Amino acid sequence: MNRQGAPALLVLSIMFLVFGTPSSVSAQSIKNAVDANTIFRQFLFEAEDSRAVDPQAFATLRAGLESADDELRLIAIRAFGRLERADAVNLLINSITDESAEIRAEVANALGQSVESISEPAGGERAELSVIATVHAALTSRLYKETDSKVRAVLAQTLGRLSFRNTQSIAAAEQPLSALLDMRDVESLHTLLGVVDGLESLTRQNVGRHSLMSETVEGLRSIVIGPMPVVENAQDQDTLARIRRLAMSTLAINGTVDRTIVESALSDIDPQVRRLAATALGAADALNDRAALVMAALNDSVAMVRYEALRAYGDGLQTNDCQPIIDILNTDDGNMHLSLLALDLLGNECPSTPSVDLILASIAGELTSNQTFFSWHRPAHALVSLVSVAPDRAQNLLPQFAKHQIWQVRSYAARAAAILAASDWLLVLANDSHPNVRTLAVRGLAQLEGYTADEVYLEALESSNYQLILTAARALEGSPDRRVTQTLITTLARLTAENSDTSRDPRVAILERLHELGSRRNAGVLRPYLEDFDTQVSNLAAEVLTKWTGQLHEPASVPMRTSDTPLLEPTYRIQHARIEMSNGGVFHLTMHPREAPATVARFARLSREGYYDGLMFHRVVPNFVIQGGSPGANEFAGDDRYLRDEVGLRPHVRGAVGISTRGRDTGDAQIFINLVDNPRLDHNYTVFATVTSGMDVIDQIIEGDVMQRITIFEQ
Repeated sequence: MNRQGAPALLVLSIMFLVFGTPSSVSAQSIKNAVDANTIFRQFLFEAEDSRAVDPQAFATLRAGLESADDELRLIAIRAFGRLERADAVNLLINSITDESAEIRAEVANALGQSVESISEPAGGERAELSVIATVHAALTSRLYKETDSKVRAVLAQTLGRLSFRNTQSIAAAEQPLSALLDMRDVESLHTLLGVVDGLESLTRQNVGRHSLMSETVEGLRSIVIGPMPVVENAQDQDTLARIRRLAMSTLAINGTVDRTIVESALSDIDPQVRRLAATALGAADALNDRAALVMAALNDSVAMVRYEALRAYGDGLQTNDCQPIIDILNTDDGNMHLSLLALDLLGNECPSTPSVDLILASIAGELTSNQTFFSWHRPAHALVSLVSVAPDRAQNLLPQFAKHQIWQVRSYAARAAAILAASDWLLVLANDSHPNVRTLAVRGLAQLEGYTADEVYLEALESSNYQLILTAARALEGSPDRRVTQTLITTLARLTAENSDTSRDPRVAILERLHELGSRRNAGVLRPYLEDFDTQVSNLAAEVLTKWTGQLHEPASVPMRTSDTPLLEPTYRIQHARIEMSNGGVFHLTMHPREAPATVARFARLSREGYYDGLMFHRVVPNFVIQGGSPGANEFAGDDRYLRDEVGLRPHVRGAVGISTRGRDTGDAQIFINLVDNPRLDHNYTVFATVTSGMDVIDQIIEGDVMQRITIFEQ
């Protein structure tokens, strides 16, 4: 393309003189490099990796914006967006007219990201002065001029997710999107997808503050009930299906779903549209003949639809009759998720069905000590439900579960014991060999016994398990035990010495408890944490010290650099992963190194090192996600170094693979796979891969299923 800009070689020479060599590029690789852009890209990636916390890194990204090379500008634009800094808006905004359609789309997305963490003034009288208003005006202006359908889609999508607070601004964002709902030609499908996506975001973010205009509602209704363009290729068919899904979701969030919409959606060719219709039935109490619609959905051919229908039945209808739920238990369609949901629902009220306690007791009683790992789920769920229906029967079965060889079974025993207020069994399980069982037992004791069980919590603080330590620190709230403060300080020092990013959560929990229980005499041991490698720990330490001493303390965090900045050439080649499950199932991923190079590099490296081999999917939420890859089989154990987010334009649709986080830039290499479209995850979690085969295997994964081996290969 013909664009004026600094040649990469000239910029690179200046950067070498000013900034030195990128840490992950060896002198030999520089000597052998035939393309200066390769090294410049590395500078850009390292600047993004550092989150541009210093002027040099920020200047590097600015130099990328001035490059004559489209790819380098694209990397810099994405990086600025991911910084989520409002001061990047003025740097980006002029590029919204770039000659490259791909760059215009990325600029639109980056502008939305730049104002992600701020909100428009609530009053409205100063809204025109806000940076959000500037972004809103730029996006709207470009939307009317843009000719590329895909760019218009991103402009519309971004408009809908801006953080408006006053009704005038929300309506102003809705107006142009509503006007574009009548586009129904094949050439405009991408634009329509972005428009409906934007309306879904706008509606979801403003529940209780804004209702869609009648024109918008009618436009969305017409999408759900048709007609829509007839398309032949699979990609356009999928786009049309996504449009209908988002339209259905938006109407449900807006509270404007009626019988006509539900009936039409329940007969849609797309299973996810039918699933959303069944989901809407769960909230539509006033819908005429709701029971008949729920029963129709319960007979759908696809399990994800039946699952939502069963959940809808449990939301109000089961108070009349539990037989349809019992019928699910008696069918043999091989879907464990439906069976487990049915068991969970039987723990709720079931009048005129006196045999429920016998059914649950029978299934719970199926547990034996020599059962295989894959057959404990039904008995475990039955036990927890039995607690509510027949607590005496559950109490009699509890020892069998609490002493079982499989730790997950013992964890369900801890859940049941907490509901039964069986503190004696919780004390036993608080000394379990598996920290996840101990965590649940400590949590139960904290609810039932409070600080009278402080001895148990203090012992838990000596664990190496971050989740257990965090739980114990929270359980010590209000403790009168004089040993607590010193034990917390000792545990904090031990965890800090591990130099692990993932120690943040337990260390923050400890500091919160010290904030409550400590005093000025402990100030000396806490001052070093003002320079902690974790900014949250440093900030909280400053807050605690200020309270203790009455004198202002300022944080001075010294962050650690990420240790495995991606090498560009290997990560830019398309890579695939073959994941073999211990039960014989296999599925494949295709990774996206161009959009998420750091994430792909980390996942590929860990996979080749065998990190994931033998780890399980510890979190399984049907019709949402499955999550796994934790050495501790919980949310708080992962790779020691946090991974920066690489949030982009790839949506969290069914089969998209993301990185689990607990806040911005806290990925610890745990992965999750979307079982359905999850638009609320878009722009919040990195998508680094897509399932290309084996979704049927993934749909059958249940809690505790193990990844036997991950193999990385290229094609």
